[in-house]
Amino acid sequence: MNENPSSGRSKSWSTWLLGLLAAGGWIYGWNQHQEVVKAGERGEGDGAERSNKWTQRGGEIRDASPAAAMPDAETARLLNQLVEIEAAAVPGQVNEKLLSACRTVMNDPNFRRRTRNYGLLIELMRAEDGPALHEMFLEIHQLGRTFHEYGDFATRWGEIDPQGALAYLSNQDPPRLPPQDLQSVARGWGTVDPEGAMQWFDEHPELASLGGRTAVIEGWIRQDPVAAREWLSNSSLGLTGNELFQGTRAAFLEQIEGPNVDVQNAVEWIAGLPDEDDSMAAFAWRSSQWPLTELPYETAAGVWSQVAGERWIQFDDFTKFCDVAGASRTATTGQAGFLEVLGTHWSSDGIRDRFEEWSAQDPAATSAWLATAPDSEVTRSAIAGMVRYLESADPEAAALWQARLDGR
Repeated sequence: MNENPSSGRSKSWSTWLLGLLAAGGWIYGWNQHQEVVKAGERGEGDGAERSNKWTQRGGEIRDASPAAAMPDAETARLLNQLVEIEAAAVPGQVNEKLLSACRTVMNDPNFRRRTRNYGLLIELMRAEDGPALHEMFLEIHQLGRTFHEYGDFATRWGEIDPQGALAYLSNQDPPRLPPQDLQSVARGWGTVDPEGAMQWFDEHPELASLGGRTAVIEGWIRQDPVAAREWLSNSSLGLTGNELFQGTRAAFLEQIEGPNVDVQNAVEWIAGLPDEDDSMAAFAWRSSQWPLTELPYETAAGVWSQVAGERWIQFDDFTKFCDVAGASRTATTGQAGFLEVLGTHWSSDGIRDRFEEWSAQDPAATSAWLATAPDSEVTRSAIAGMVRYLESADPEAAALWQARLDGR
């Protein structure tokens, strides 16, 4: 961060604030002000009367301050102080104005406002401010108070001075480095220099064992998911089994619940992992089902068709997915509707092959599901697959199921 703000820095800072406030819907009032100003410039309506209330320089009407659109007085006051707080930063010294403002905000009992205002302040943090802010949180902790903002602080510290942060935290007296604190720093580091962070943790295995590399992957995925997934697919040989599992899961989840949701691509990626025993893909899939619980029939069918032929997919995976797809808020005809759509995505040959395999693995479970499953192309192809297995394993049962199939 530029420690000597210029007019250009102030302009970019103002732009960032406007963007942040717009994301929260706080800028509506500011936009209304601008419409009034423009109307005044055109001499229209009451804008002509009110336009003279806005400060003008060189004949140009200035943008209203973001604080003018903020209904909360405390946040509006802080917005008006941010440039002054940033300007107080001196290289090599703690920014006491920032520290004081953070302390005031952290004593705010209003949870939502505290989180919002602290998020504004932490963007002004520099490497010089990290240790002092950490000590501030320790003082608050000693008063018996809990807070979630420390994680945001540690992540920000990892973005601007990760090695300094980890060195400071590792040399506490008495020595104590909670894994979640290290992971927050590593997550921030992963957003700015993931490969450098990985190399550092390779050289510090005792800290990597606290979840450092997994957190780097999580941060990397948030910043550059394409590069992170490529690295996981091609360059992750130095990771432990658990790190691989958790990193793969994080990469999968980022694609299905991150800012750029792409469920189909996520499933294609997980199906194409270079995973000899399929354990990574299976773990990522089975531990990340919650975001898939509200998919419409068409999307759910497309997702399932991408993984249906994978070796790691088991019969239990199929039945659970069917249950979820048939219970979503958009599932107007329940599981029957899902199976009907699934039949247009999953080929009959593919269904027969999987059910022949699953019947061999657990004939009781497959026959029990098929006995109550709604009639559909999927169900009929599934019965045909089970019959194909039963013809050699239990001819009498095969004949009964074939007769049932012929009667449909």
